[in-house]
Amino acid sequence: MLAPTAWRERLRLPGSAQAVLFCCIGVLLFACMDATIKYLAMRHDVPIIVAVRYLVNWLLLVAIVAPVRGRLLVQTQRTGLVLVRA
Repeated sequence: MLAPTAWRERLRLPGSAQAVLFCCIGVLLFACMDATIKYLAMRHDVPIIVAVRYLVNWLLLVAIVAPVRGRLLVQTQRTGLVLVRA
């Protein structure tokens, strides 16, 4: 059995191939999201769909990034400017 870092090295792609792969995955995810939204729009109000979409994306972002970044996730250098903009 391969060590945890060994299998990562075997799956590592060159920079340009990795970029192309990420672009293809991104396009696939956008197409899936678009199809899902169109399907849900036939049965539910669009503002509710948009609100749930952003809420779920926010929750996923916090669940993935917050353990790594901690308080830096919400800390700003220009709090007053952020509040005025909001």
